[in-house]
Amino acid sequence: MLFPYGIPAVINKSKRRHQYMFPSVLIGMLGSTIPISIIGTRFAMSVDPFWTPIQYIPILGMLCGNTISGIVVSVSYVLKELQENRDKVEVYLAFGATRMEACKPMAREALILALTPLINQMSVLGIIAIPGMMTGAILGGSSVQRAAKLQMIIMFMISASTALASICTTFFAIGVVVDGEHRVRPDRVDEQKHIVWRAREWLVNRVIYRVKRGFLFLRGLAGRNTNIQRRDQFAEGLTSVGFPHRHV
Repeated sequence: MLFPYGIPAVINKSKRRHQYMFPSVLIGMLGSTIPISIIGTRFAMSVDPFWTPIQYIPILGMLCGNTISGIVVSVSYVLKELQENRDKVEVYLAFGATRMEACKPMAREALILALTPLINQMSVLGIIAIPGMMTGAILGGSSVQRAAKLQMIIMFMISASTALASICTTFFAIGVVVDGEHRVRPDRVDEQKHIVWRAREWLVNRVIYRVKRGFLFLRGLAGRNTNIQRRDQFAEGLTSVGFPHRHV
């Protein structure tokens, strides 16, 4: 259930999307979280077998959660730069640079933005900030040394998974938006809201429209009944004073 819900979260959070974004994110997350979680759980944490659900599933969930954030930051930055600084990339391409050479500065900047929060967190790990896993292990009865060791292993796994997934999805996005003939293809970038959000907005608007029509119908029906009652009262008043009244 981690990947079916995690991948749409990446696509929906990004303001811009490119073609084949779903398979690129899927390959990036599967190719980073699965191998790193297996290697870290089996060899670094010495869990045998590594697929023990009570230990493997929380580790995989932490890797997926942090990997999603890195992918969103890197891909969003690359697509934004390719749209706003398209002229600069086309100048590099016109002077003979390949698409990877022309997009190398923005790819490097995207990876820096994606990994900076993790690097800052690792720099104060155990000194200023004590993360939740380390605190939970200490409160659960583990020694401080083992809790610190497990937390460091998890942070290294998260950093490796985020870096690998961000690199894969960043260069895949560059390969899609800048085609094999070294042309920038803005037509392959979609700036509209994702179809899920557009469908939700359409459904909400339809519901609001139906509710408004129902309210107006009920208000008109109530006003009609009020007019009928007033007309009957007026007719009764005319009859009581001696004026004949013919009911229409």
